[in-house]
Amino acid sequence: MVDIFEDKYNSLVSDALRELRTYTDINQLAPGGKARTLLEIINRELGSAYTTFQNEHLQTFVRYATGQNLELIGELLGLTKNQATRNEITEADNIQKFYVSNNGNFGSINEINGVPTSFTIPAGTEVYTKSRSAGEQLIVYRLVDDVVCNAVATVAYGAVRAVEYGVNSNVGPGSLVLHDYELYADYLNNSLKTTNIESIATATDSETNESYRYRIINQTLASEAANATAIRMACLTTPGVADVLLDEFSQGIGSGRAYIKGVTPVVSEAVIAATQLNVTKVRAFGNSIEAKAPNTVGVEMVLGLNLFKRMTAVEEADLVNRTRDTLYQYINSLDINEALDVDMIIRKVLSVDSNIKSIGTPLRPIENLYVWKYSAAEDNRVRREALSGYVAKNFERIIVEYTIMMDGVDPIRVRVLS
Repeated sequence: MVDIFEDKYNSLVSDALRELRTYTDINQLAPGGKARTLLEIINRELGSAYTTFQNEHLQTFVRYATGQNLELIGELLGLTKNQATRNEITEADNIQKFYVSNNGNFGSINEINGVPTSFTIPAGTEVYTKSRSAGEQLIVYRLVDDVVCNAVATVAYGAVRAVEYGVNSNVGPGSLVLHDYELYADYLNNSLKTTNIESIATATDSETNESYRYRIINQTLASEAANATAIRMACLTTPGVADVLLDEFSQGIGSGRAYIKGVTPVVSEAVIAATQLNVTKVRAFGNSIEAKAPNTVGVEMVLGLNLFKRMTAVEEADLVNRTRDTLYQYINSLDINEALDVDMIIRKVLSVDSNIKSIGTPLRPIENLYVWKYSAAEDNRVRREALSGYVAKNFERIIVEYTIMMDGVDPIRVRVLS
């Protein structure tokens, strides 16, 4: 912190003593004396006042301001601090899907006296995530409106809203797969299924002081528009956007692309559309700036754990879950154009538990490692072996595979070998 005023207590006491010795007859100024004690009390309070004045003075600068002081500075530039929001999607978004296993219709799971019958899932019904490991908190959403499941229909969509505010309620595709609705005939077989077919990731936390300062400092430059800072700020202020990579002249002069890194591994169409709208407001006339999700490269992996000492079945199952979670977190946190490093995978796995001696065999630590990516013609996705890792390029982002593995097989499969 910059010191506008130094600690004044010692200098104030010294100056007061000198003044008394020079201009008065008071000479009992030794420590412990009445005059010295009074001087120390008075100047201690004055020194504290100087410190308070310094701190309050620093609060007038963006770099040091906090709380209400920072918000008052922001108001001078027409910027307010962003508050926490929560995720909500409508029925028309066609994201939260209810369906019947084996492609049946709703009447097939709700026969009343032998007659296939429609049913209604009421507003307030909860849909939530599946816990990967013991103690993991579920992410819960609730239906906003009733969902009518017509007897002859095979799919129905619902509007859902997160229970909690903030980014902790953001979910990737295929996350909200459980529900608590049981008022249909075949509920014991759990034949009514649900899933979110896209990410739901537009919620935001309350803005941090650091983020707010960044916006304030760059507001003057961003307000000029039609520059890289303005484009970047337009992207970053869109809910659901964690970072952005700009590609100038992506399709020639007057064009550019803003590759969006979402707060979830897969960037939803809603986030891209909202980002595009914000970018369009600040781009230059005649220029074309496209907001775009990075090209995703899915990872599929199989590996085995060698232990120093075998554990109980429950303990080994928990270890497998923790290892899988660690790999999910590492892969899904990779940035745009960041490589998948096999050595890092090994280090991450070995750090999960001290009982893990090694993984796989010395010559093949990872049993299988594949990446899923679009072919050169971009008409289909192909699987390629990548036992030595994968170097992302051309604005690619590596994530755990999800589209090909929707049949219930986990793309990251871990087992105990010995």
